[in-house]
Amino acid sequence: MNAKNLVTAALIVFILVSLGVFVANETGHRSALSDQQEATATQVPPAAQETSEETTAAAPASESAGGGDASRVIAYYFHNTSRCPTCLKIERTAREAMEETFSDDFASGKLVWQSLDMEKPENEHFVYDYELAAPSLVLVAMEEASEVEWKRLDDTWKLINNKEQFAAYVVEEVTAYLGEH
Repeated sequence: MNAKNLVTAALIVFILVSLGVFVANETGHRSALSDQQEATATQVPPAAQETSEETTAAAPASESAGGGDASRVIAYYFHNTSRCPTCLKIERTAREAMEETFSDDFASGKLVWQSLDMEKPENEHFVYDYELAAPSLVLVAMEEASEVEWKRLDDTWKLINNKEQFAAYVVEEVTAYLGEH
């Protein structure tokens, strides 16, 4: 067997072993996530630890507005542990646009902002729940402690370099979601 065939065979074996390990890890990981999701099905996750860029604009999601109507919309910004300037800009600009436009909704608890690190073990299930491939802004309609529906705002990355268009997009989507729920 010449050197080229030996290297090719070694690479094929390496790829097959890597795929096997990946599949085994994903199968175990998804099983653990399913168990975690069942255990936390009625809980709303805690807010991430606050930094200068991670703040909540209203009461935590676990606190509902007063009275019998506990319907609300949670605006989640999911990010990675390591954050690029664009990710920080998306979070900051979206939060500012919402705070300026929906101050009454934040005050009443009808709209809640949460910034969460999706790489933390307690938040990893969101990657599957909301089909997250990158840092994302997600609107979630809640009735009592149950999620009714959700919408990922995919155009945030495309629009972030135009602050006015970005803010208009976020405000339009949140307005529609608040009106529907």
